[in-house]
Amino acid sequence: MRPFSRRNGVRGNGDVFDGSQATLPRILQQQGYETAVVDDS
Repeated sequence: MRPFSRRNGVRGNGDVFDGSQATLPRILQQQGYETAVVDDS
């Protein structure tokens, strides 16, 4: 099993994610949902 998706082009933590790609939060926001990131640091 691979730790990263092969479809988004990110193969490691140092790679840059192409923000123009569809993401689940973006799809939910387009449907009227509010999304957030919760960080406990």
